[in-house]
Amino acid sequence: RPAAELFTATFSRLSDADGHAALASAELTLPALVSGDEAARAASSDAKKRLQLMWSKAYARSDLYKCLAAAGSGAQTSDEARLVQQVLGKFRQAGAALPDAEARAEVSALDARCSALAFEIEQNINEDTTSVRLAGAELGGCGDDFVRSLPAAGGGGAAPDARLCSVKAPVLLPILKRAALAETRRKMLEASQRRCMAKNGPLLDELFERRHAAARGLGFASHAERMLSSKMAGTPEKAERFCRDMLGRIGPLRSRDVERLLARKKAERSR
Repeated sequence: RPAAELFTATFSRLSDADGHAALASAELTLPALVSGDEAARAASSDAKKRLQLMWSKAYARSDLYKCLAAAGSGAQTSDEARLVQQVLGKFRQAGAALPDAEARAEVSALDARCSALAFEIEQNINEDTTSVRLAGAELGGCGDDFVRSLPAAGGGGAAPDARLCSVKAPVLLPILKRAALAETRRKMLEASQRRCMAKNGPLLDELFERRHAAARGLGFASHAERMLSSKMAGTPEKAERFCRDMLGRIGPLRSRDVERLLARKKAERSR
């Protein structure tokens, strides 16, 4: 078969399938983020997990990697050559290029565990119901309609008008943006940043450990090096240089904005 036809039968078909899978993943996972039905969220999360596991297994297949590596010479344009580079890079990142079957199996097992941990962490956050009790006076600046839309905290006491404020984005962001009191914003931000710590802390520790082990198994120095190997930056060192360069460029602008915000905050406190 001519090289161009072989390229179409391999890389082009795989690219189309990858696009369909990405679209299906987006459609399947949206309910996990926005649905009010617990069963729908769980089903959505499970579907995403199964789809990603299927695709991870596909990119870990050494027989497919060898087939595609042989067909790569059929690329006719720079875009097709770039596609070859990206696709083969995904296979190498998944361990398909490792010569030893046992080593490939070990990397696949580590990646599967990492995916399971990431999904569990995400699901814990999606299902989290953390809320902050705030008195009406603490919600000054947020707008009456917004405050009335929040569930009443109940319980009476010193703040009978208290509301329960979720740390999810639809409630969190308006409060962080509009609340006049710095202490209100601090309470909400801190609660948001600390949610699921007890559940997700140990999971994150294991995730970092296994990601590092998988990267080392593929010959990379770190997980960052593994992930960046197929990106434009290429290496962690180049990525860090870029970030530091951008930080140096925007440093004066950042300092000016911070000074303006501090002056505004000082003026508000003096009222």
